[in-house]
Amino acid sequence: MFVVSCSTLAEKSIKELEGIVVEVESGSVDTEKEFEEVLQSVELLTEKYKDVEYTPEQLNEIGELNMRLSAAMSEQFTRHLGRALSGFMNGMVSGMDGFVDGMDGFVDGMHDFVDGMQDLVDEIEVMADELDDM
Repeated sequence: MFVVSCSTLAEKSIKELEGIVVEVESGSVDTEKEFEEVLQSVELLTEKYKDVEYTPEQLNEIGELNMRLSAAMSEQFTRHLGRALSGFMNGMVSGMDGFVDGMDGFVDGMHDFVDGMQDLVDEIEVMADELDDM
């Protein structure tokens, strides 16, 4: 009975992670707040199921989902960077004041992008460490 119970919990955790991945892949993460919410969801999911034993196949599936999540988050940040660059270019057309504003927006966008990517890398490392501990 215990093995079935763990298996069910393992499957449930994978389904929950897959739900997060599908949500991010759909393009719904567009702001820094939404990015933080995704990271928090993954962190809570990891904590919730930290004592569950996974089969090698399930661990592979989790690894694939983590890769998809990483790729989707990177894509979202690339779009964010594109908008920042667009703002920068529009600022150049608007004159010197617009140029300075555009540079500020670009720099802010780059800081957000770098911070977000570092958060994502940190979260993936934590998840990998937790999986290794299982």
